[in-house]
Amino acid sequence: EDLGIFVLCGQSNMAGRGLISDEYQNVLCKMGEHIVYLDGLDQDSSWVIAREPLHSAADNYVIRRACGNASNAKTGKGPGLSFALKAHRLLKNASLIGPDFQIGLIPTAVGGSRIEYWRPGAVLFNRLIAQVRAGVRIASENGRNAKVRGILFYQGESDACQEDLAEYYRTFLQVSSR
Repeated sequence: EDLGIFVLCGQSNMAGRGLISDEYQNVLCKMGEHIVYLDGLDQDSSWVIAREPLHSAADNYVIRRACGNASNAKTGKGPGLSFALKAHRLLKNASLIGPDFQIGLIPTAVGGSRIEYWRPGAVLFNRLIAQVRAGVRIASENGRNAKVRGILFYQGESDACQEDLAEYYRTFLQVSSR
């Protein structure tokens, strides 16, 4: 295995809304040659060196509107890239990976999406599965040995209503057990 894939999903907390400075991007360019992300959607995707905003294709106005959120918010800095940099450093320091190993991120988060859209069979779940399949296929076509290693799911406040908490928990268990 030379590409360990992590899928990033959830709401705007995962998609990121943080400001991205030139200084931050420059630091990433120096540190992040071992971190790539699937840039684009489905058939038009390619693995490229990771840069913020990771979720610019996944968290766009058209997709948010389809999920009942007409927000025009722009994606920014989120937790995915920081996670990948730290994970790569820990794996390397523990001698668990070779020098050519990369972490691949598949960004699928959509700001304002309710957890019901992430249920198996729902629109965002199906889109996530399509993106993962595309990422593994594209890696394989380029001679890479890729394996999905984990999912980072960071849901925000769209489902924070107290009376819906039990349903939210049931749905989260459905989503996280797939």
